[in-house]
Amino acid sequence: SGIDVIALASAGHISLANQSPLKMTPLLVSSPGAGLIDAKKVQGFRNPKKLLREFQPQQKQFTLAGRMTGSVKTAFPKGVPSPGKDRDGKLIKLSAWDRPILPNSKAPLDIIVVADADILADRFWVIMRDFAGQRVPVPTANNGDFILNCIEALAGSSSLMELRGRGSASRPFKVLQDIQKKASQQFEDKERGLRQTLSKTEKKLQQLRRRNPQSSAKVVSERDRREMEKMQREILGFRSELRKVRHSLTQDYQRLEMQLWFLNITLVPLLLIVFSLGLSVIRIIKRKNHSFETASG
Repeated sequence: SGIDVIALASAGHISLANQSPLKMTPLLVSSPGAGLIDAKKVQGFRNPKKLLREFQPQQKQFTLAGRMTGSVKTAFPKGVPSPGKDRDGKLIKLSAWDRPILPNSKAPLDIIVVADADILADRFWVIMRDFAGQRVPVPTANNGDFILNCIEALAGSSSLMELRGRGSASRPFKVLQDIQKKASQQFEDKERGLRQTLSKTEKKLQQLRRRNPQSSAKVVSERDRREMEKMQREILGFRSELRKVRHSLTQDYQRLEMQLWFLNITLVPLLLIVFSLGLSVIRIIKRKNHSFETASG
């Protein structure tokens, strides 16, 4: 309940076999334009362009997570299978199975299957933010809410599901996002200009060094030596300026973020307290005036 966004990395899909006794209730489904890709193609070295060329969308929705219910039969009706051999060819030893094999489940099966092992990997649905000098995790998707809802559903308790995950837990300030976007654009423009100038200066310095391979010897002209020293100072200055620009952007953003947090968390409650105290004082004054008028009358 209240699930808005689920972030999945490389999801598979779930389907029931023909004549399966189970009933599947889809919990997460893909868009109608999704398609299937062989898992071997995305293992190891990945070529996104090649995958995109070979991708063929299918006009159907795939189940990414589902709840399975129903009675099941054992996959080993003849008993515990032989353990087999290990990589060295030796028989694997297992402790004796002293419990009877159940041909059918005693109670109906009730499980939830998610076709993505990375659904709780932090890098896909959590970002770390600096707040009051501490690193605080901020959810950007409802993966955690989804898992908690699944646990509560399997535990038979749904009373708290309506209270969790109403919208994403990440509620960024729109004004702060706009300011950060503008500041990032200005930083990128300035950084691009500095990097271009830095690249040109480094190329000129390399040309001078190639022209004077023995730059430490006295054969280098005084003019070229001064030019190289000047370029080296400029390169150091450009790099220092880049660091200052990055640091300034981070400081401005964090300062504004802290101010907004203060206004939102501290200032508003303080104003409410002041308003409540003022209202109480006014009521006390009115009571005293009323008592004085009654006594005079």
